Amino acid sequence: MSTLKGTKLTLKAAKACHPLAGAVLRQLGGGSEAIDSAIDAANHGADGGFHGFIYTRDTIDFYKRNRNAINAMAAEQADDLGEGTIALVRMFGCLTEKGKPQYTEEEVAQALYAPILLPIDSPLANIYNALAWYALEEVGRALEQACENKQCGQWQPGISR
Repeated sequence: MSTLKGTKLTLKAAKACHPLAGAVLRQLGGGSEAIDSAIDAANHGADGGFHGFIYTRDTIDFYKRNRNAINAMAAEQADDLGEGTIALVRMFGCLTEKGKPQYTEEEVAQALYAPILLPIDSPLANIYNALAWYALEEVGRALEQACENKQCGQWQPGISR
C-alpha cells in the first residue's frame, strides 16, 4: 500500500484511478513503490528518472504498447483545453526550448498518427519519449488526487479528473 498524507491506496484501487494506471505501474516495477514513483513524477517531472521511464528504448516501447490510450488521453485533454492534440503535444515542456516548439506540426502528427512507428534513432524518438512521460505524469496526478480524496472511483473519458 502507498500512503500520501496518511491515506492508503492499494494497487487495486490505484489501477481503477486511470485507464493507463495498470500499464504505468507495471512499467515502474509494480508494488506500492510504483504508486509513490508515479506521484513523484507528477509533482517533479518524469524527466527526473523513474524506473522503466529512463531509457529511450523503454519509453518508446511503452508508448508503442499504449499508443491508442495515450493518444486518446491527449486528445481528450486537448479538447478540454480548447485546442488540438498536435498543439498540446508540441508544447510539452520537454519538446520546447525557451517556450518555443522544437518540432513542426507535421512531425508531431507523424509521431501520433503514422501507421508505422519509427525506430529509436529517429528524430521523432523524443516525441515518443515525451508521450510516455506524459502518461506517467497524468497517472501520477490521478493517483495523488485519489489519495487526497481518500477514494478512487472509476475514471471515465469526459468526466473531470
